[in-house]
Amino acid sequence: MPPRAPSPAPAAGARSSPAAAAASSSSSRSDASTSVDDATSRLRAYWSRELARGTADAPPSARDRAAVLVPLSRAPSDGAVTALLCTRSSALSSHAGEVCLPGGKNDAFETDVEAALREAREEVGLTRDDAVVLASLPPMLSKGRVSVRPVVARVRDGFEPIPNDDEVAEVFTVRLERFLSGGDGYAYDDWEFTPGRTIRVHHFDSIKDEESGATHHVWGLTAVVLIRTAEIAFGRRAAFPLRPDGPGGTDIALLATSDGGISAFGERAGEGERGDGDDGDGTRTRTPSRL
Repeated sequence: MPPRAPSPAPAAGARSSPAAAAASSSSSRSDASTSVDDATSRLRAYWSRELARGTADAPPSARDRAAVLVPLSRAPSDGAVTALLCTRSSALSSHAGEVCLPGGKNDAFETDVEAALREAREEVGLTRDDAVVLASLPPMLSKGRVSVRPVVARVRDGFEPIPNDDEVAEVFTVRLERFLSGGDGYAYDDWEFTPGRTIRVHHFDSIKDEESGATHHVWGLTAVVLIRTAEIAFGRRAAFPLRPDGPGGTDIALLATSDGGISAFGERAGEGERGDGDDGDGTRTRTPSRL
């Protein structure tokens, strides 16, 4: 399983983001209007551009590497784009019961794509015949300075997961577009990741299982990966800022690149000023908790 976000001291001055108005506008669009084929085309085009620019395989600055798979599929009910997630087994020694993507550390001489596919096979029974890789996203730095590379794949219709009971308690699918909207169920913490650099940790408290309707808490690195994937798949930005306002506010993807510079997503200049709301706009901050 992949490492999670770090546990540094909370940064001073965290406040709610101005997301409510933008979230309302975003949520008014039906996610079914973007088909899996549309999302596939956008993700493939994105990866082609990054390969041409030489940024898709930028070397991570971390000492260890890991990869997660973002398995996308089609909702049987209306064709909306969904993502497959797992709940970690309660028997695990760390982060038991938390929601995650299939993934883990790379074996020696293993590429990020190979690692993501291997972990997905071991954890949920997803074979190479079940999925087609669409894109690799920029790496993100996680606990213990591990660089985690998201690998996005399209899963064949009708795939039935086979959870590894030693690691996975549950496998379920959720609507990917939910990770572009704020509003009810969305909160964040701002954390000092390193001296002078603060990151935003996103929390989604009410992400619905497509089949059962049960809600799940998706947060930390898993949430960031899904936000980034959704931005590319749907061709628009999230309705809330991805990094803290002011000097030192840093995108977690930037921290894992070799130079700490602009990531393959491009500069998100001024995103902390987007929107026109203030505290009490329907998006709340969360009391800082251990990550």
